[in-house]
Amino acid sequence: MRIHAIWTAAVALAGLAGICRAQGDPCPNERATNIDSRNEYVGDAERCGIGLVLLGQEISLFGPTCHDFILLYPAYQECAGETLTGHRCVPEQELGVRLFDCECATLSIPLLETGIAMPDCDCDDVGELGHVEDFQTVACQ
Repeated sequence: MRIHAIWTAAVALAGLAGICRAQGDPCPNERATNIDSRNEYVGDAERCGIGLVLLGQEISLFGPTCHDFILLYPAYQECAGETLTGHRCVPEQELGVRLFDCECATLSIPLLETGIAMPDCDCDDVGELGHVEDFQTVACQ
């Protein structure tokens, strides 16, 4: 009797596992959400105005603000729980986050550090600092 009960339980569990496998993963009814690209400013900020540079000291007025570094995050998609019937949100690729090193533009004599301060911020692309994961929406099957 005891062997029969164990055998019956084993057959029932195997059948239940087969039913669950046949149904597959349930469809989460979720879509990827668009995230806009953005800049993140890091470090000190200074005003890059028109003026003079004397022995490395800048005297200037007006102009844009220039930060030491800028992180540029690309536009991407993430799974934020937004509903879309019959779809799922899945990973697609990794996108690079770029680092820019910035300083106020000057026209100067390098050894004397003397010249004209320009109302502009010069930024050099240093390279990728990291990544964000990009997702996409696919139909459930």
